[in-house]
Amino acid sequence: MPEELFQPHTHAKTAVMFVHNSPPRGDDTTFMSVVEWCGHDSRGNPTLKVDPNGREELLDDVPNVAPEFKRLMGGAFT
Repeated sequence: MPEELFQPHTHAKTAVMFVHNSPPRGDDTTFMSVVEWCGHDSRGNPTLKVDPNGREELLDDVPNVAPEFKRLMGGAFT
């Protein structure tokens, strides 16, 4: 997770790990994701990008992680 995730309140670096308690299988996989944007900067201001049409888009990768995880894992974790 980006360092800005909990700022401006703290500068804690954060990693999230989910563990599934089951016997290992031969086809086990590991999903890793890097979130570069969390919707705000270190001062709490929204991180916005303006497209060529003048529309603002919030830069936030956090909501994209769960759908990508489910897609890559084939719906094994719903």
